[in-house]
Amino acid sequence: MVRFQLSHRAILLGLAVLAVGIAAALWSNQPVQAVGATQNDKLLQASGPLDDSGGATFILDALTGDLKGFRVSAVNGKFNFSFYRNIAADFGLERVKGTPKFTMVIERETFVRRGQNKIAPMVIYIAEATTGKIAAYGVPWNAGLRNRILDVSKPAPIILLDGLTFRGNIIRDAASD
Repeated sequence: MVRFQLSHRAILLGLAVLAVGIAAALWSNQPVQAVGATQNDKLLQASGPLDDSGGATFILDALTGDLKGFRVSAVNGKFNFSFYRNIAADFGLERVKGTPKFTMVIERETFVRRGQNKIAPMVIYIAEATTGKIAAYGVPWNAGLRNRILDVSKPAPIILLDGLTFRGNIIRDAASD
């Protein structure tokens, strides 16, 4: 009787392992894409996906408000695409004394396609502490451009998707924070 129960348990355990293996094999084969970010008081950098084959890195210069993005070609390993926007006006930085205090992260997001316009499957979120504002940015992307060698000195636009104030209209002296 004990042997019978042990063999049933072994069979059930084997079936469970088999079921998990089949489920894992049938699970989406979409590649995992790392999204990373690093920053200091003057420079922020974050990476995000442009399409299923790769992504881009975005650098925000806190001193100038310049947000730039770059993609490396999988064909030759050289920069082949760039993006640009100055975000100073989006945050009202003309009223900020001292160096603005930014944070920046990129999150994966799939947008609904409208006509020929397609936005890369990510949102660049930037928050600024002295103005209490946050903004979401997107980049227009055509996957057909991924391996073309283009002039990185002619960047595509980074577009403002939305923005809001998350902490009231308090303007603080950056030196006192």
